[in-house]
Amino acid sequence: LQQLHVRVKDTRQQDNIEAVPSLAHLTRLTELSIGRTTTEDAELPAQLQSLSMNYCRDVAPVLALQQRQRLTISAKFVEQQQVLELAKLPALQELHLSYSGKRVPAAAAAASTWVLLPQLRGLAVHLARAGAPSKQHKEAILAGAAAAPQLTRLELSCIMAASTQQEHNMTVCGGLVG
Repeated sequence: LQQLHVRVKDTRQQDNIEAVPSLAHLTRLTELSIGRTTTEDAELPAQLQSLSMNYCRDVAPVLALQQRQRLTISAKFVEQQQVLELAKLPALQELHLSYSGKRVPAAAAAASTWVLLPQLRGLAVHLARAGAPSKQHKEAILAGAAAAPQLTRLELSCIMAASTQQEHNMTVCGGLVG
């Protein structure tokens, strides 16, 4: 077994996030994709080269994987320092971060650190109409994305009233080109 996609869901409580069991015994596993679960207490295989996590509140299990070359995280942590910790992974060549919904303020707070992540290749920020981000949050996210030196993929999505969509699109494009 070299690739594994894990999604653990409690069908009785849709919002309940279950933990992934220890996978350390899967010694040939090189790619792991974990969706809508946590890894806070799980031991992940040390030889993992590619890890994709759809729900990451704590970077400690991720930082223990020194051989990982590719990392995709839907960031649920808030502190900027945790984002910077990812840059210290010795083998990491490619980092993709995703923020959505309630985590947009965390994206805005972390945006100033993206310039310090030479491995950052992909960034996705999904802004929702409900709990719409402030103008300052949007500006910080755009400035952070524009400053990221190695960013090759940017996905910004915003759900809003059609009457303001064109103005918003022009502002976003203008902010990225300078």
